[in-house]
Amino acid sequence: MPDDPQPPKADKSGRRNKHARSTERSETGHSLDDVPVEVAAGGVWAARPISDQPGLRLARWQIYAVQQIFVFVGYNLDDREGRVSSAIQSLDVTARRGVTESGRVYELVGEPGRDGDGEWVFSVWLRMFGTGRSDVRAVSLEEAARMLVP
Repeated sequence: MPDDPQPPKADKSGRRNKHARSTERSETGHSLDDVPVEVAAGGVWAARPISDQPGLRLARWQIYAVQQIFVFVGYNLDDREGRVSSAIQSLDVTARRGVTESGRVYELVGEPGRDGDGEWVFSVWLRMFGTGRSDVRAVSLEEAARMLVP
């Protein structure tokens, strides 16, 4: 994948992708909470409200550990877009479902994989927080579930 891939095409709603919200601040002192809801950065758009989309199906998914949180990255089958979740709060390994900080339920479809659109959104997400791939580690569903247990 090139370092600066082209953004995916927008769907009919004009949304391209989703970003995760967090109170973490980047080295520049910015947080996603400082960014207007309509557009986060680089063509990455906010997700629909939880009331409109309480859950979604994620294919070609991966779980990444970034600093002290875990996020889902993959392809949102329902909206046909790359997706990065907010911080994962709980995981059900058997049901292959996770609940994020936003309250959205992610159903993991198929085996873990990589999706170009999801990875592109994730690269924008990482840049927004002033971090890079060296600070990221892919983890299995089982490992993330074990680490999330208090």
